[in-house]
Amino acid sequence: ALPTGAAGLAACVRTRLEGASGLVDCTFADLPRLLPASAHLVANESRVFAARIFASAETGVGGEGVSHPLEVMFLCAEVGGSGTCMTETLRSACDGQMWRCMVRSGSLSPGCVLAAQAHHPASGGTAELKIRLERVCSPWVEEGEEDGVEAVVSLASSVAGISAEDAFATFGQVPLPPYMRRQAAGEDQDTYQTVYASQEALGSVAAPTAGLHFSPAVMDGLAGKGVLWTPLVLHVGAGTFRPVTARQIAEHDMHHESFAVRVRALEDVAASLEAGRPVGAVGPP
Repeated sequence: ALPTGAAGLAACVRTRLEGASGLVDCTFADLPRLLPASAHLVANESRVFAARIFASAETGVGGEGVSHPLEVMFLCAEVGGSGTCMTETLRSACDGQMWRCMVRSGSLSPGCVLAAQAHHPASGGTAELKIRLERVCSPWVEEGEEDGVEAVVSLASSVAGISAEDAFATFGQVPLPPYMRRQAAGEDQDTYQTVYASQEALGSVAAPTAGLHFSPAVMDGLAGKGVLWTPLVLHVGAGTFRPVTARQIAEHDMHHESFAVRVRALEDVAASLEAGRPVGAVGPP
């Protein structure tokens, strides 16, 4: 997440600008001046959800010896779960949903139940979310972090009919990347999003980082210059940041990431390419 007001201030390039003598150091805020009016940008409007939950192991199968809350990072809905895409899954009732997760512990066994509790404003009381470990898929090794496992879990909430989106908003927090070295704060729900992230495209577990440099002023400047802008949706998942531990790159288990592009968007990009307009992607990812 960028500090408030920092978007657009990052160093961008040293170049020549029309009307200036010699080279000029530009920041990202100068992007509208640097791009030609014929440019066409394509950007990811996916929005990050509160995918990180800290939960405690209940006594019983597979949770012995775990006395502190464990980090559970939700990566994507498991194939065969509710809904046909991440956004639909998040808006469906969470009970019974199956998710692929990173659990920051190597000592859990299938059948172990983790529980998270939080105040639920709608009911006015304390709600509980149970996360049952169904199977362990593989170790999760991450430099500088406690080892864990990648696992499939199922969800059950004490709040009848609560959607997965509301459950994550109630029990979870914004999944800031580990290199930020701090706990998530309430304002990160807004600041760890691009200014063009869509409420209708919820589903990423990490922000499309390059887009965090865009500010409303930069967006207005691009529009005022006539630069075309086409949104698409790529829900950023573990495929973007899961560490590679295999000796051979071909042996790395790459996660899939779902995407959606409107037909009109494809037609617009194709038209720009045919017309010879420079087309650029805002990324990574």
